[in-house]
Amino acid sequence: MTAKFDPVADSASARVMNGARLALQELTGPLKGSGGNFFAIDILRGLAAITILIVHFRHFFHGNGFVIPNDLKEIWIIDLLWPLYQHGSQAVLLFWLISGFVFIHVYAGREKDTTGRTFFVNRFARLYPLHFATLIIIAIIQAISFNLFGEFQIYENNDLKHFVLQLFFASEWGFQDGHSFNGPIWTVSVEVLIYFSFFIFMKLFRISMLNITLSCLFFVAMFAITDSQIAACGIYFFSGCLVYGLFSLLMRFPRNITYALVAAAVLAVSSGLFVATSVLKVDLPTTLVLVPIFGCAVVIAALVERLFPKIPFIRFRAVGDITYSTYLIHTPLIMTFAVLASMGVVDPLIVKSSLFFLGYITVVCVLAWLVFKYFERPAQSYLRRKLSA
Repeated sequence: MTAKFDPVADSASARVMNGARLALQELTGPLKGSGGNFFAIDILRGLAAITILIVHFRHFFHGNGFVIPNDLKEIWIIDLLWPLYQHGSQAVLLFWLISGFVFIHVYAGREKDTTGRTFFVNRFARLYPLHFATLIIIAIIQAISFNLFGEFQIYENNDLKHFVLQLFFASEWGFQDGHSFNGPIWTVSVEVLIYFSFFIFMKLFRISMLNITLSCLFFVAMFAITDSQIAACGIYFFSGCLVYGLFSLLMRFPRNITYALVAAAVLAVSSGLFVATSVLKVDLPTTLVLVPIFGCAVVIAALVERLFPKIPFIRFRAVGDITYSTYLIHTPLIMTFAVLASMGVVDPLIVKSSLFFLGYITVVCVLAWLVFKYFERPAQSYLRRKLSA
């Protein structure tokens, strides 16, 4: 019996096959970066850095007997910001995810033009000058603190071994006995390893959604085995790469469809996490739960900036510019305050004032902008020029 030709079924089959072919192309095809800046994402990263300032306000209360941690409850603005104060340390994960997004934006499609020397010079010039400067400053402050108090401030491991680890950005590579000197730099120490993992990945494999997904799964497996910060950073960094691929895909849809897809994604993520944690009672690690949440936040920030170009995000670029400097200078400032308080220059009890808390955030942000403008950016330009010659 001869089969009859069914134009409807044949057309449906063709659409399915064509859809599968397009999906395969999206998964295996090379990702391409694009021009322009993402000021909205820079602002998001800057706000994450300010969140870390809020979290580390507790370091004022490590002040060698001046005040005790329970006194934090006397500060009404800390009560107001309690969710940030309690859980704001997770902003570090957002830093790592945004880094992956930015790296794909910069390097995808430029793999052949990016030499190891160029990659190293760019990373070294971006990160090392301020790190080295703050490391030396904190080494001096810690020496003074030990002389005054008989102990180091905040971070106790300040011997020669940990100084050498800090010099080489190796303070969180597994050789340490704990945080040391400028403690917050541990997040950058971890990220440096992932930077070089990305460079090797970029040179050995095509930058595609499929290969990035496989890299994410590799770090998920590594995290399940080791529970290490290096693995967590790898998960978030390569998830940021995936987020950029998703953003690029959404930008090819008509605007109304883009809105619908983003709304559906946010709803799906929220519903999925609620069902998993509240209904099914799945004990998910926070590290994994926050991946889709932060991913949605970054996608939305990128889409808003591209779909609404008249919004003047560039006017607030300073919030993003101070991210690294706020991160590195707030610890030496807190330590300096403790030294001055011990000398009677300032009253240590003022830290229990909400006005002092606001002043701390303001002073750090203003100084960070000055450091960025007059030290960080000129040092970057100088080193890139000299090392690239």
